[in-house]
Amino acid sequence: MKRYLTADLHFNHKVACGPNAFVATRRKISNVDEMREILIDAHNRKVKMEDTTYILGDAAVNVEDKVLLTLLSQLNGQIILIKGNNDSKEGLKYLEDNNFTMEDGRVKFITHKVGCMIEHNDLTYYLLHYPLDIGKGPAVKNLRSFCGHIHEQVAPFSNCLNIGVDSPELPKGHLFGEPIEFKRACELLESKVAGIKL
Repeated sequence: MKRYLTADLHFNHKVACGPNAFVATRRKISNVDEMREILIDAHNRKVKMEDTTYILGDAAVNVEDKVLLTLLSQLNGQIILIKGNNDSKEGLKYLEDNNFTMEDGRVKFITHKVGCMIEHNDLTYYLLHYPLDIGKGPAVKNLRSFCGHIHEQVAPFSNCLNIGVDSPELPKGHLFGEPIEFKRACELLESKVAGIKL
């Protein structure tokens, strides 16, 4: 089982694609239907049914709860959704109320209203929608964070990495829409902390 990270899918967000999209990475995508197909295909090429993907907010914009369930159900593996500014509380509740058990016995959806933490290699990683300024110094030397929300911007803190689908902090050659494996994201973040450009 592998863990993956992604954010800012913006399913159904009309101004996130097309020639006038607010993010340059999606301007060649004609419409929301094409964007949906690209995102789902990219996810499912990388993520297997036994894997888990953490979506750090903004899974979809302006969708009915039933449509959100249908969209996210098409993604392979377990989905852990952290609420972003475009995710509704009602949508998260609908996912919880209509959750189902996958063949491997895990529930399909886990939701978090703010974020969650993962312990890995003696470090604590905060998974949030927004960039988090953890600070500097000995008291926080083992703390890191992953975020979305800022699309084509570099996370402004040395111990924070933007892992959203539009992020410039993803590795060179990373395909649009593919989640990044958690271990690889940790390597990138540790390089950022150390001041090494990969």
